[in-house]
Amino acid sequence: KAEGELNTATAKIEALEATGKELRAAVTEAQASEKRLTGEVEAATEECAALNEELASLKRRLVDQEALREELEAVRLREVEAVEAMANMEATLQELKMVG
Repeated sequence: KAEGELNTATAKIEALEATGKELRAAVTEAQASEKRLTGEVEAATEECAALNEELASLKRRLVDQEALREELEAVRLREVEAVEAMANMEATLQELKMVG
């Protein structure tokens, strides 16, 4: 009877040791996965920061383009005014030539 109990206890110990090995392997695997995922999160964070910088740069360029567009429109208006003024001067010159 004692031998049977010893065999049962030995089998339980061996089963517990096997379970312990499996658990240690699972912990090691989980730690490796955690390390890999941490690296991926860090890389994604860096990429996100780079994309945010690029977005900020694009927004600044858009603002600059809008300012240039407004400046160009102002130049076009001055050009139209100058052409109209030249036409008026030409007409006045023609009138003066007719009078003179």
